[in-house]
Amino acid sequence: MRPTSNLNRREFLKAFSTAGTGLLLGVYLSACDEALPESPTAIPSFTPTIEPTSTIEPTETPGPNPTPNPEASFEASLFLSVDGRGLVTLYLPKIEMGQGTLTSLSMVAADELDVDLSQVQVELSPIDPAYGKLRTAGSDSIQDYFSLISQTGSIARAMLVSAAARLWEVPYETCRTEDGSVFHDQSEAELTYAQLVETAAEISIPDVVGIAERKDAGEYKIIGQPIGHMDCQEIVDGSAIYGMDVNLPDMSYATVARCPVVRGNVAAFNADQALAVPGVQQVFEIDSGVAVVADSTWAAIQGQRALEITWDEGRHASLSTADLRESYLGELGIPESFGNEENSGLLEAVYEVPFFAHAPPEPMNCVADVRPGSCQVWAPTQELERAMRSARSVTGLPQDAIQIHVPRIGGGFGRRLQVDYVEQAVEISMKAGVPVKVTWRREEDIQQGYFHPFSLHHAKADLGDPGVPRITSQTHDSWDELTYAWRSVTNFTDAFVQECFIDEMAAALDRDPLELRLAIEPPSLHPVLELAASKAGWGASLPPGRGRGIACWSTWGVTPVAQVAEVFVSSEGEVRVERVVCAIDPGLVINPDMVAAQMEGGIVWGLTAALKESIEFENGRVQQSNFDDYPLLRFDEMPLVEVHLIESRDRPTGVGEMGVPPAAPALFNAIYNATGQRIRRMPLRPGDLQNS
Repeated sequence: MRPTSNLNRREFLKAFSTAGTGLLLGVYLSACDEALPESPTAIPSFTPTIEPTSTIEPTETPGPNPTPNPEASFEASLFLSVDGRGLVTLYLPKIEMGQGTLTSLSMVAADELDVDLSQVQVELSPIDPAYGKLRTAGSDSIQDYFSLISQTGSIARAMLVSAAARLWEVPYETCRTEDGSVFHDQSEAELTYAQLVETAAEISIPDVVGIAERKDAGEYKIIGQPIGHMDCQEIVDGSAIYGMDVNLPDMSYATVARCPVVRGNVAAFNADQALAVPGVQQVFEIDSGVAVVADSTWAAIQGQRALEITWDEGRHASLSTADLRESYLGELGIPESFGNEENSGLLEAVYEVPFFAHAPPEPMNCVADVRPGSCQVWAPTQELERAMRSARSVTGLPQDAIQIHVPRIGGGFGRRLQVDYVEQAVEISMKAGVPVKVTWRREEDIQQGYFHPFSLHHAKADLGDPGVPRITSQTHDSWDELTYAWRSVTNFTDAFVQECFIDEMAAALDRDPLELRLAIEPPSLHPVLELAASKAGWGASLPPGRGRGIACWSTWGVTPVAQVAEVFVSSEGEVRVERVVCAIDPGLVINPDMVAAQMEGGIVWGLTAALKESIEFENGRVQQSNFDDYPLLRFDEMPLVEVHLIESRDRPTGVGEMGVPPAAPALFNAIYNATGQRIRRMPLRPGDLQNS
């Protein structure tokens, strides 16, 4: 149970500014109890190396030696508590999707409190706007909560030291902390945190705020260490609980037949053949299509395929990528003679970015159990506030009658900021009168989910006065209707256009692409550009058929990243990315392994978009369906990736999306360096380089 704070909310808000406001929801996977391991999962930990203290003659040990009370606890703030076992619990409004956020923030708490990382656990914070926005997006989790957790940890440490000083009747400043204990060196006295919790709970937080001091970077023993994910063992051994693993007693399974034209609606349907499928229980219409409820997902899918439906194809019935391209060229004012003008002082180019699907590895799924007066939802979602609003809207229940539980998420990438699958599960459970698990097939999510927008971009530069190029764009604007946040959002598109065009400017001016960037890019990007170039051997000659390209970007304007790609292009025009050297300045580096992992994942994401993926619309229908025609970068296509870190500040910035934007332009610039041919649209298509 959540302990009771001895600091009321008004006092807390006076002491700290929270990360924002929003709806917060507690998480408890009661439906998964039987599947959870009996013993706690081992957590990789780092044992600090402590320098020996000076020798002091011992005196008589002062004060009592309390017995730990496992039931005792105290709160240092809304975000952190310590219990009678010495266990530190963080309450955070952030979701773990593999990005390592919860491990990194646990490292911050462990360092400030001088405890082993295995003594820190994380729970999703309860419903309360004081905790900030309950939305995991924008690479802002570490940025928003580093200082807060650091300060809170220092307050908890001050409360424990104050408790020991009170018991020993010694000055506060004569005590120190180490390995989950408070020491008084002069008397050689020691008390564990577990022994001090009851007394610490009597300490007033305002009384210690003035003496609580956050550690300086030089004092960190855990921050900066390469430590694995706290839940890595569970993921590897299969005991981790994802949304697809949630099962309730007497649960049914459901699928939804949707219009093949995106956002179309049902005009009429006949369920007779679907109801004849063994295992199918119910068939009925919901807002987004026709629901089939069955005793297994397979039976629901077979029932869905047997439905006879007449569709109202709606306003996107004629949507065509080819038509969009032609229309946007007209809207950008690109003349038919574009590219043939005799004007050496003006450089122009048009770039194209297709629709992309999110295609997270874990299919979209949600379990809902709606009963009279209550609603429980198990949803792998990035957007709990939105999920709660959806459940309230569908059921008409008040917020305190609804619980949202969050299993582990098998990939979000922005797709799980939408809650259409949550709304479906709640609506189906309410109408069917039973708990249900809704599952989307891969084809359904790729064809009827949400997409990165299609766009065209017209770049211009005056070569007589080169600077950052002027770029005008025309983008598919059905935001929230067809398109939504895709990993790094608009940064990916903007970086592709600008960084490729700067390379074109360098070629036209006969200048080195690195040198030109150092002349026109913001100074904040210079260190990562220089580091990436140096580590990649920029300027060194390469064998025929090989090329080297560079690009840089600062996603959301907060985290500079530069990448150098090395490619081999065969005589048949086949491209193999052999190496990517990445330099990033994430401010304070909490966990270098996780920063590197996020850069590696971002590079895979960016290269996949550049080389593999594309969503094409024809007659309102997505032409791709699964990984056979919407492929991902394979293991045997993965380049060697080197990640180099610059630690420039005393606080961290975000890294989750920052490796994505430079990957595609670095690749295409490398292809030009190898072949002399420019690629101005994604993805690279067969035949684009046949004459290389």
